[in-house]
Amino acid sequence: MKALFQVLQDIRGKREYKVNDIVKRKIVISPENVRIENFPIQKPAAIFNPSLFLENGEMKMYARIVIGYYKYISAIAEVKENNSFSKAKIVIFPDTEFDVMGAEDPRVYEFQGKILMTYTGRTHGYFDHRALGKTVPVTALKIGEKWVKICVMKFSREIRENIRITSNKNAFFAEIGKEAKFFHRAHEENENFYLLISEFEENIFEKEELREIYLKNTKQILLQEKFEDKVGWCTPPLKIGKEYLFFLHAIEGKLKSYRIFALLMDKDLKITAVTPHYIMAPKEVYEIYGDRSLTIFPCGALKMDEKILISYGAADSFACIGEIDLGELFAILDKNRME
Repeated sequence: MKALFQVLQDIRGKREYKVNDIVKRKIVISPENVRIENFPIQKPAAIFNPSLFLENGEMKMYARIVIGYYKYISAIAEVKENNSFSKAKIVIFPDTEFDVMGAEDPRVYEFQGKILMTYTGRTHGYFDHRALGKTVPVTALKIGEKWVKICVMKFSREIRENIRITSNKNAFFAEIGKEAKFFHRAHEENENFYLLISEFEENIFEKEELREIYLKNTKQILLQEKFEDKVGWCTPPLKIGKEYLFFLHAIEGKLKSYRIFALLMDKDLKITAVTPHYIMAPKEVYEIYGDRSLTIFPCGALKMDEKILISYGAADSFACIGEIDLGELFAILDKNRME
């Protein structure tokens, strides 16, 4: 297994089973206060797992919405505040073989001078218990006011022939140093989870149409702690000085509660620091109870002066924004630098 997924850095033992929640809760958007402009059902059943993006000075939220519970099929909406309720417009519909059973958990970010959204697509085989590749990362390019789906990232033949991957999600592109990388998290049929970074050969912007692109040189970045069931990427990185700040989620092993930690990497993808404990955990009533209790799931982060705004889903029911003091976070990271 390690021959296929070489572990770049094993930092187990650098974190402990403890929470020091430093995120100030700022905004909660309830589905009761959302109106969808371009769909016959105006009020969603749930709105959650949002991303944030600052475009021409305007902050935009892109959130996962569900309008019914039969198969819990998601779409992605752009959300704007409008007095007493939030106006939403669906911008990504589940309309291809790669996302027909749902478009989930968008990350919106800039990559190589373009605005991208990478989300998890539930494929046509999602509800087939025998199927592999039930979820895949789909990326859309913003062209004017429209989002055009341009690529689906697939594992190399070597990995597909040797590992039974059931899902691939928590994904985004990022330029680290001068290198373009693809960050993602794979789930193996035997319940192993792999936090991964890959390379790719093709130009993803070559065509403004949906096509499959294959990953290469896939490596595992770190291993989960003994008290965790799995870890995954949260938000695309923020460049702070010469380092890159990542937020990650973990499911702890007792309550199966989602919790958040942070780490820093340098341009060579070496982890330079990690928070020695979780920096966010469910504590508010809307995070503790909902369609999926004890769940906080960040998909977006923006640096605003000396603060970080982090957008997250609460209990698979609400879209929220929290605030982190950058100095407080780096004081924690600096105390847990890698030797």
